[in-house]
Amino acid sequence: FKAKKKNVLRKRVDHCAYDGPQLLTGTILFVVCFFLFQTMLAYYVLVTSVWCLVLIAHSILWLLLCFLKHLPIYSLVIITREQASLLHTFPQGVNLQIVEYNITTLIVQSKSCTVSFVLLAWMRYCLAKFHDAYLIKIDDGIFWSLVFGGRLGTPPILEI
Repeated sequence: FKAKKKNVLRKRVDHCAYDGPQLLTGTILFVVCFFLFQTMLAYYVLVTSVWCLVLIAHSILWLLLCFLKHLPIYSLVIITREQASLLHTFPQGVNLQIVEYNITTLIVQSKSCTVSFVLLAWMRYCLAKFHDAYLIKIDDGIFWSLVFGGRLGTPPILEI
């Protein structure tokens, strides 16, 4: 507020004399725009980061609950205890094989299930359920809501 302004037409610096109320108004506007913006930005960053941490903690706890609720305990016990015995194998699927010699025969074989197959199917199911129930509801424009200060919303009510 030195009361100088650049005059482009005359190619010189002109001096302006401001009176007391004009200087006071300019100073107040400068302080409000400069210092209050930083305070509001710090508050917004803090509150948004805390809310994002709450959403992350909520989703992690829900995923853990989903994993524990849908754990295939019965299948794992049968597979691990009775793996050596061929009578009690837990079937994974059926293979059909057509063999042609003189007459057409159909051979039906069942594949036995492994622990890794059961665990991978369990994890795929839980992650698909998590995506359908949680991420689709949270995912809609969350980046633009964060950038432009839109409403982030509450964590969805999840049914497992």
